[in-house]
Amino acid sequence: MIRPYWFLFITILSRSGIAASPEQAEDTLRQAVACTDRYAWGDALPLFVQAEQERTEAGDAAEAAFARVGRIRASVKELSAERIYDALSKEIKRAPWGSDSLLRLGALFLKADAEADVDAIGVRPFDADQRRRDWQEILVLSQKLGDRHIEARAKGELGLVKVLGGDPVGSDEIGAALWQAKDVGDVRNEFRFRTAIARLYLMVGRSHDALGHLERAVDLAESEQALSYFPAWFEEAVALLDERRLADALPFVEHCVAQAQITGSPANAAQSLYLQARVGLENGRRFEAVDFLKHALDLASEAGYYRLISIVSLELSRIYRAQGELWKAVDNSEAGLRASREVGDPTDVFMQIHNEATLQADQGRFTQADHLYGGAVRALNLLLAKFTSAYARAYFVSRMSDLYSDYFSLALLKLKDPSKAFAILEQARGRSISDSLRGRWTDPAGETDAAIRSPFEQALTRLQLRFWYKEQPKEFRKTLSEVFDLGQRLGPSRESGRHSIEAQTFPPIPLAEVQKSLYPEEVILEYVLREPSSICLAISRTGVHGVPLAPRHVIEEAVARYRREILQGSRGAETARALYDLLLAPITGLDKRPRITIVPDGLLHLLPFESIIAPSGKMFIETHLIDYSPSATVTWLLRKIPARRVSRWR
Repeated sequence: MIRPYWFLFITILSRSGIAASPEQAEDTLRQAVACTDRYAWGDALPLFVQAEQERTEAGDAAEAAFARVGRIRASVKELSAERIYDALSKEIKRAPWGSDSLLRLGALFLKADAEADVDAIGVRPFDADQRRRDWQEILVLSQKLGDRHIEARAKGELGLVKVLGGDPVGSDEIGAALWQAKDVGDVRNEFRFRTAIARLYLMVGRSHDALGHLERAVDLAESEQALSYFPAWFEEAVALLDERRLADALPFVEHCVAQAQITGSPANAAQSLYLQARVGLENGRRFEAVDFLKHALDLASEAGYYRLISIVSLELSRIYRAQGELWKAVDNSEAGLRASREVGDPTDVFMQIHNEATLQADQGRFTQADHLYGGAVRALNLLLAKFTSAYARAYFVSRMSDLYSDYFSLALLKLKDPSKAFAILEQARGRSISDSLRGRWTDPAGETDAAIRSPFEQALTRLQLRFWYKEQPKEFRKTLSEVFDLGQRLGPSRESGRHSIEAQTFPPIPLAEVQKSLYPEEVILEYVLREPSSICLAISRTGVHGVPLAPRHVIEEAVARYRREILQGSRGAETARALYDLLLAPITGLDKRPRITIVPDGLLHLLPFESIIAPSGKMFIETHLIDYSPSATVTWLLRKIPARRVSRWR
């Protein structure tokens, strides 16, 4: 296995002309650096201490200073991530290196790498400018010295700075750094960028893609015996819990708890308590979960770990709201919102503002709630305008769907403003499609892109065929991992062709314009599934009405039951009649609207409305002409834009 970072430090050590046992000193420092390559800080610390003493006694102040930087970086049990970073910054400023580019590059790298630990727990506000300066200098020095491995790390980190600063374009640079690391066996870079990419996927709700990278990161940690590499296990546990896969998550939770005890890190302890609380909630042990969360919040607050404060406070706020203890929910919401603004993760801020707005609405403060919701949606639209991938835009909007639906409910039911409610809803429904229809496409992938994709696609085909011949679990897992990676490499190129759109967003078509485009006998039924009650927005030429429906879980349970019955060979007639009562009976005047356009939500995307049975015993298709659409805006666009634009989009 290639250890790319050793090469830089071996170059540093090989220059030594020290008379007093240089071989012994070089060997000590080389061993220390080798330990850092596996994040084995416990092994590295005594070696750096010894190397610092040896270099000092030998009179080499510059390399003694470098060993001191390594000692500080390895002091993870004694010092917090924030104190390590601050100490490294001070040490580098006063180190006697002068114009020695090699020593400066090595020290700057250790400092910048430590900053990743600071980010992982959000111990201070994200400083994009400082981060950019650090990695830009590392990039320049690595290029000057011809170190391609550190150059790749710097380019990936600069891409990450762009993404965390709200510019999704940087994701391509992160991906390029990851695949280069994998191709050359650069384990440390692969660790870093797999976990970074996984977190970005989790931000936009792409749990499957996140888990693929996290599983590979955990495999690498185990094979390299880098068992102190905590983030991979923590992030995978969170992703599995988000997907309600409790049994799969438990081993990762247990590993995090054990590692927190071994490392003695307050950050790891707080993260483990948060995971234990999530497990308690999944098992229905709410009071136990609250105790874990309170303990985690105390640890995080004492150390100023903003990211943990944010996520733990949000969880507590939701629990207290469900219990009707609004004052406790508000207190935790305000603490979480303050912490989220220090973290630098835009989705975290959106979720906190959403929670705060919901609590304001619960207290009858509808104007304040409207202000909070409106600000979050406007900020979200500014961020979406930077996305040029239709897929990425769709995933991100989906991740924020509850924000839109709750704001829609407020505007319709509390503010009594159907036009505003419609505009809010249409900003989420079919968003990437409507933006694509009105925007400009980039040129489809040309011959050069096709030539690049072809080898990956051929390799993907070969790997998929291997599934038929692999029986050993380890071989199967390895092949599955390789298939995932090839799919990830192909993803950006596939999205850069016909699905690449102009970096802008468009407002929804006004309600009055949509109504003009409808046929006289037509009605659009836009469903919004939510708790504690769902809503159907019925839009015709002459009016718009919000119709309250059953809670989301009741409707989706009925849809799931109907699908099971059909797949088992049953007609499901009784459930089909129940679905009519849930979805169509509350809407008055359907008998006079034979033409219906359905805009589904949630599991309703999987429901054939044609087969729903009315009280008369007839299926809905027998009495109505049924169409489906991603949104009312898309329906208007398809009826109004020139046919050539539609065919091009297809």
